[in-house]
Amino acid sequence: MNNNFKTLKTAFAALSLFTVLNGYSAELNLAGLWQLSTPAISKTWPCNIPGDNASALLEAKFIPDPFYRNIEDTVQWIGDVDWTFSREFNLPETFSSKKTYLEFDSIDTAADIYLNKVKIASVTNQFRKWSIPVTKKLNKGKNAIEVRVKAPRRIASELWLRTPDYDVRSWAVTTCRAINALRKTQCCFGWDWGVSLPVSGIYGNVRLVAPENGAPLLKYAWAEAEIKDDKSAEIRVYALTNGKKAKNNIGVCEFNGEKKEISPSKPAIFKVENPELWWPNGMGNQRLYPWSVDFGGVKISGRVGIRKFELVREKDGKGESFGFRVNGKDIFSLGADWIPCDAFPSRRTPERIRSLLKSAADANMNTIRVWGGGEYENDAFYEACDELGLLIWQDFMFACARYPARKDFLDEIAAEAKHQVLRLKKYTSIFLWCGDNECIAAVREPCKYRDDWIAWNAVLANAVKENAPNTIWWPSSPCAGPGDFTYNELTGESGDSHYWGVWHGARDLSGYYQLQPRFCSEFGFQSFPSLPVVKTFADEKRGDFDVNSRVMLAHQKNNGGNDKMNKMLARYFPEPKDFASRLYLSQVQQALAIETAVAYWRSLWPRCRGAIVWQLNDWWPVASWSSIEYDGRWKPLHYAMKRFFAPNYDSKKRAEELRNIDYKSAPLPKANVRITSIKKNDNGSYSVTVKADDKAYFVWLEDAIDPNARFDDNLVDMEKGEKVFIYTPKLTTDEPIEKRLSVRDLSASVK
Repeated sequence: MNNNFKTLKTAFAALSLFTVLNGYSAELNLAGLWQLSTPAISKTWPCNIPGDNASALLEAKFIPDPFYRNIEDTVQWIGDVDWTFSREFNLPETFSSKKTYLEFDSIDTAADIYLNKVKIASVTNQFRKWSIPVTKKLNKGKNAIEVRVKAPRRIASELWLRTPDYDVRSWAVTTCRAINALRKTQCCFGWDWGVSLPVSGIYGNVRLVAPENGAPLLKYAWAEAEIKDDKSAEIRVYALTNGKKAKNNIGVCEFNGEKKEISPSKPAIFKVENPELWWPNGMGNQRLYPWSVDFGGVKISGRVGIRKFELVREKDGKGESFGFRVNGKDIFSLGADWIPCDAFPSRRTPERIRSLLKSAADANMNTIRVWGGGEYENDAFYEACDELGLLIWQDFMFACARYPARKDFLDEIAAEAKHQVLRLKKYTSIFLWCGDNECIAAVREPCKYRDDWIAWNAVLANAVKENAPNTIWWPSSPCAGPGDFTYNELTGESGDSHYWGVWHGARDLSGYYQLQPRFCSEFGFQSFPSLPVVKTFADEKRGDFDVNSRVMLAHQKNNGGNDKMNKMLARYFPEPKDFASRLYLSQVQQALAIETAVAYWRSLWPRCRGAIVWQLNDWWPVASWSSIEYDGRWKPLHYAMKRFFAPNYDSKKRAEELRNIDYKSAPLPKANVRITSIKKNDNGSYSVTVKADDKAYFVWLEDAIDPNARFDDNLVDMEKGEKVFIYTPKLTTDEPIEKRLSVRDLSASVK
């Protein structure tokens, strides 16, 4: 197991589990150490909440690390049994006679909730918040709570069988074809880049809350900014509570130091003279103005950026444009698709999320697409995007499946969509809500299922229209627009496209020149993980260091992925000389493939207005399309993106150069690339001098130990002579820097 990502022994254990939080007269944080059990085994385990059962079992050494070698199958039973999360707590006197609610931000997934052995609720959706009235169900003093989660694979199958058309199922690479019947993270049973780890858990906040003086419970609050003609801005702060008829349904709103009264029927309005606008990364600053809302001691706070988003769709004789305008300026959207950052929910820490997003911003990205097969991310994700200037294309959590249109399912997703839209309205960076990922593929031809897709997609559209009318709505990705069922894979005359003709279609890299998309929101090319990452899950002594070994194939979830990489390598490069060289060359090839697409599509501006690469990150160590490896290590692709996403990138010139790439036909000069000196700088970085005796291609520096080490530049071509790289490590180890660093190039990696 990678030591960087051991299951958290959370700070909650160091806090009193019964402390009333400061600033609230009656709030009890129920996070901390719970007990985990299953009827299938006569045993209990400690479990940190927020957290999940798989992390608790791994921490207790009851299961092996499912990421190691090819033992993923040994933990599949976790999704086949019921689980109970339980704890006791003492009720403080401050709750005496007050109307009290038990709140869960997220329960994964179908569960019955018991308080003092009495069932108080049944829940069936990971993506909803639950506020359960418990005033008369609490004991003075000691209380006991249980969350009894039902086996997700069983429940998914039962729900699937309730659908009249039994062919309504997922077509993804998953160990549970019925996963689309259950409102749970769709990729938790695996994907074509993901391990199957069917966890259950309780995520986010868990608390008892009792507003002061009988005030209604504050559920949502957000701020909206409108730029006026006189260049001032009007800020309207809104609040929603659960007590529309309550006499004291009045709260206090504070914005930028000014306080006003607020109610669900009347927003608090403020004015900002000469406001500083919020801009995407690379276009300006990300000024955020603070606000807060307080109803009876229950508070929601946030920060609002003053900006204006527009979707540009204009007929041009060849079709219709598709792109975005921010504060009156048209932008080229450059970014990547985001998946959950770890298969273990307990490891999705704010620090790790921010590090990945900071890496995206450092690579000159301005857009992140939150992919519809994962989850609506936690607050730390959206806060970081607001601060870093990363625009968010937010999918609803539907992907690669035919979802049912039963009334109970439609009611469930209506509540989910309303909650998530209202929860996330407070974040400045969300500029678009999209109905799903690739589900429109099931209705590309007239078919019986089309009416079902229209029905459930309309539920999501209505949630945006009614609760966030100023936010851009897009029905599906990819699609040509509302009411158009064209599946934009091999066409790009309007709307957004997903282009997989090179990877899945096995075209050579010139295939990218065959498409002129308006906006490509998904395209990618795989690579193997780097050798330092492979060493975290594979054992060289047991024969694992072969891309076709059982272990390496267990970490390749895309059917035929190895063959695709190897065939493309054979087109453009000499044969790799060994296992490590094949890993390196696969990553070089990935960088070349993506740059080929981006260079050409950027050169088509303004016809093409966006290139969103699949994918930014991994959620376990695997061969994948990511630009950042599971441990946070930048692949060559990420360093290359920093260059070809840069504002001053000469896309037209580079697109022409890349049309004729060939490192196989002509003999490669033997560059003899090596590190000749390492000098420590005053700021803690190092100046690393690399020398080449001849022309050197794809010079690559690597720290074998520190995944968060960064270089000012990497994966570069060198002429004969020397080049100085600035290297900044994050880890301090006993291993000398000289032994941690290595350098390679193309000529030293081929036969």
